Amino acid sequence: MAIDDTRAPGPSSPALAPDTWIRRRRRTIGFATYSFLLSAFWIAMIFDVAGKKATYEHNGGLAVFVLFFLALAGASAALGVRFARSGLWVSADGVVVRGPLRTKRITTHDIERFEPGVHGPGSGFPCPILMRTDGQSVGVWALGSEALTFSYRRALEDMRPLCEELDRLLATIKPSPVKPSPQAVGA
Repeated sequence: MAIDDTRAPGPSSPALAPDTWIRRRRRTIGFATYSFLLSAFWIAMIFDVAGKKATYEHNGGLAVFVLFFLALAGASAALGVRFARSGLWVSADGVVVRGPLRTKRITTHDIERFEPGVHGPGSGFPCPILMRTDGQSVGVWALGSEALTFSYRRALEDMRPLCEELDRLLATIKPSPVKPSPQAVGA
């Protein structure tokens, strides 16, 4: 399985472990690199526009263009940080799903299972879906497909072993339901 974690690689480092950020490094670092390059492009645009006085002379001045491109560069860099930090954290306290745009914290007793699915706007993207006991779902972007996907059916089939491994990991840290003692039932 091509899942990396934040621990040093080695034979004693499992692919999936509790209290470790679980992510596909090539996916998260690839998107982060693209965002940082885009940020550098916006900063380069400042110098390009500043060198062409006719561009900003009648359009509000250089300050407007500088602020606009700095805002785009800042947003791209912030998104790059979020891409790089995306992942799944599984612990006895609960699960944290950190994506590019938002972070969800879910207690272990609110989690039903992981299953392959398609998450996101439009046609979405194939990734493991954390199914909650209340019927809501949370997509785990950082564990999604790394390649361009033309056949969602095949991508979802390829993702099933990962979801089963995540379910096993969840079962090891999820508290077992407390069964009432016979004296409490009879009372």
